[in-house]
Amino acid sequence: MWASDEVYLRSRRLLLGAWNPGTCWRTRPRMSIDSVALHIASILEDPFVRLVQQHVAGVPVRIFVVGGTIRDVLLRRPLIDHDFVVQGDTQGTAKMLAERLGASYVPLEKQWDMSRVVLQHKERSGKTTVHYLDFSALRGATIHEDLLQRDFTINAMALDLAQEAGSRSASLIDPTGGYRDIEHGIIKMVHPKNVQSDPVRILRAFRFSSTLGFTISSETERTLSEFAGSLWTSAGERIQEELIKLMSSPSSFSAISHMDRCGILAVLFPELLPLRGLYQGPKHHEDAWCHTLSSYNAFEELAKRDYLDLCPWDRAIRKEMQKKAHVVPLIKLGLLFHDVGKATTHAIGNDGHPHFYGHDREGAKMTLDLAKRLRLSRMDQHMLWNLVKYHMWPLHLYKAASMGRMSDRAVIRFFRRLGSQAPAVLLLSLADATAKSGQDPSKEHIGPFERFIVSLLDVYYRKDAAGIRLRPLLNGRDIIEHLGLPEGPMIGRLLEAVHEARVSGKVQNRTEALEFVRSLIHKV
Repeated sequence: MWASDEVYLRSRRLLLGAWNPGTCWRTRPRMSIDSVALHIASILEDPFVRLVQQHVAGVPVRIFVVGGTIRDVLLRRPLIDHDFVVQGDTQGTAKMLAERLGASYVPLEKQWDMSRVVLQHKERSGKTTVHYLDFSALRGATIHEDLLQRDFTINAMALDLAQEAGSRSASLIDPTGGYRDIEHGIIKMVHPKNVQSDPVRILRAFRFSSTLGFTISSETERTLSEFAGSLWTSAGERIQEELIKLMSSPSSFSAISHMDRCGILAVLFPELLPLRGLYQGPKHHEDAWCHTLSSYNAFEELAKRDYLDLCPWDRAIRKEMQKKAHVVPLIKLGLLFHDVGKATTHAIGNDGHPHFYGHDREGAKMTLDLAKRLRLSRMDQHMLWNLVKYHMWPLHLYKAASMGRMSDRAVIRFFRRLGSQAPAVLLLSLADATAKSGQDPSKEHIGPFERFIVSLLDVYYRKDAAGIRLRPLLNGRDIIEHLGLPEGPMIGRLLEAVHEARVSGKVQNRTEALEFVRSLIHKV
């Protein structure tokens, strides 16, 4: 029986168990009816819910708190935004609230009559936070009909704002048993047709599985696999949004592996299919596809350890990854595609072993096609392309250093080419090497390649090898005015030489830089 066929309320039973982040989802004890009432009261007493409740008093509309807001309150997760359904004039209500609250009104999807109110809230610390209140029109004649059109039971609950905070009779509207499924940590579809009508919900199931630590029910899993073939009938932007959210989860590897077993990755990224079973030679213990998944897992385990393997630069990396939230999911996407070019560049050498010369360049081209399909921004397209194209560069530098042939110029050239994206390439390369080595990615390992990566990070952060943080010692005008050189390409080459000399420690200030340029000119 589908969840949507069980149309009755469960507001007084199937109670949610208390939990904390260290408690297993499936073993939470049940709560009392009084505890359930406290949860309901906490929703009604939420400051933003109360704002809406107070300002719509007397307005001829009926408003419900719905979906993710209910789910996250029951799970005691922080509320980033609030979702409301309006029975009545949705846009008019949202505009009225924005005006009364001094907030911004943003129209969203016309198809679903959705609007957003953007509130800026100044905290006691002085920090300003932004809160989103999303309003959508009731779908159907009643709130029950609306909820039965939603994706999963855990998102198909509502609370009528006509109820008073603290009321002993206040109850959740739960026609599909979402309360029960939250209690047992299960993601269950409301009905197969809801997945079929919006295939992006397939990705959303795995995202919730990863972020909430829930298990996808067997019936739902079969349905997700059944309708996976229609994923690309959805807009690339929506697929991208779900993938980025999924890969932003610190524990997304299990969901990615699950998607692979269900055949969903093959539909999303058919370019990866030829990697399955592709023998990589005696230096690899896995085929190309298993190695790809292992690389993904290796990076995620490194991130879970807060990058401590890369001490003393672990703190700088953590700060950078937190500041640029889009970088981590892009690295993970890059890891899925870093060896995609191997299938088309595969060749057997004179030694009888397979070789993949140029797979990084070929893979970058294929990755760019994927990035465009996902409608990534130009900046993210460029970064993903760099991650794949240059993922072998740190290894080449390492081999050169091992033979005593690595020059300062070679290292600086790497950082100048990649700029602020260099740390991401180094992290991807390290994950690739970890997977190839066969070592346990969940355990800290400080080997020769890890130490080499740390040494490169030292050049990047301490010496600003990329030239993106410190003010240049000289500019083109300085060279023209002090040394009497004409404008032209020579000025750019001299400035690059000054940067290399600075990173190498040959010059430290403007005077030394001018003398260094003068010596170069005299040599010419």
